[in-house]
Amino acid sequence: MMHYDFPNRRYRMDHLTLRGDLPRNASEIWLGNILYFYDWDNNTCFKLDLGFGLPVPNWFLVNSTQLKDTEWLERNDSYVETIHIIKSEPPILPFNYYAVAETGKAFREVAPDGNGKIVVLDFLDIIPGPQDPSLFVLPSIPCTSYSNGKLNYIFASSWAYIHSRLR
Repeated sequence: MMHYDFPNRRYRMDHLTLRGDLPRNASEIWLGNILYFYDWDNNTCFKLDLGFGLPVPNWFLVNSTQLKDTEWLERNDSYVETIHIIKSEPPILPFNYYAVAETGKAFREVAPDGNGKIVVLDFLDIIPGPQDPSLFVLPSIPCTSYSNGKLNYIFASSWAYIHSRLR
C-alpha cells in the first residue's frame, strides 16, 4: 500500500516482498529529504538523508517518450491493452510505465532497482485525495543512520518507490 502526499512532501509505502533480498514485511517513510526503512520482521529501522525530496507528481511524464503501438499486458489471467511510456534519464535507466489505453489509468511500472534486477510494480486501487496525517508518524523504533554508500543497497532496492499498491 502506498501513500503519496506531495503537497506535504511525504510518502509511505508498506510492502510485502514475495521474492528478493528485502525484508518480507517492511515500510518506507520519506519525510522531506530523509528516507526511513522499517523492517517489521526484525523490528529495526535504517534512515538515510538523501539530500533531495520527493519527485514531483509529473516527474515521469516530463522528458519521456510514448511508444506508438499499444501493448497487451496480463494481470490475473486477463489481458489489458496499455500505452507504454519510457523515461530514460540518469542515474537509473530506463523506467517503463504502462497505462490502460482506454482510460489512461496507471497500470504497471517496470524499472531497474539499482542492483541489476528488474522490479515490476502493479498499480491497484488508485484513490486520489488527502492522506491521513497519522500514516506519516514515525514509529518509536530507534533508527540507524547510514551514509549513502552503506545504505545504497536498501535504498536502491526500494527505489521502486512511489509505486506498488498505490492508494
